[in-house]
Amino acid sequence: MFERLEREQAQIIVPSIVVSEYLTKINPNLHQAVLAEMSSRFLISSFDVRCASIAASPYTRGSEGRVRGQANTRNTLKADCLIVASAKAANATAFYTADAGCRNIAKLIMPAHDLPEMSESIFDQ
Repeated sequence: MFERLEREQAQIIVPSIVVSEYLTKINPNLHQAVLAEMSSRFLISSFDVRCASIAASPYTRGSEGRVRGQANTRNTLKADCLIVASAKAANATAFYTADAGCRNIAKLIMPAHDLPEMSESIFDQ
């Protein structure tokens, strides 16, 4: 996927909310280094006033996008809507996630896709 996106000269957008979730598993002493590395590779989009309007629509329609049997908490729905809105406000043209519920929320406002399987040739030279 990264090879294809690089060939297409695509800009990868990572919402700051996702970065925050990612950092919860990282030693706090490493946060600055991780943030610097992520910022050098990706566009980190913030949640702002423009995002608020974008997030409102999928949030009110949220039950349409949730997956049966998956945790359908209000907090999960809210986080997913904030993430999707941050990406859309940063001009994302497609949304990629392994989270089926978040992907279904994203589909309400843009094309959304599952992450691809790992390439069998990932370690080939």
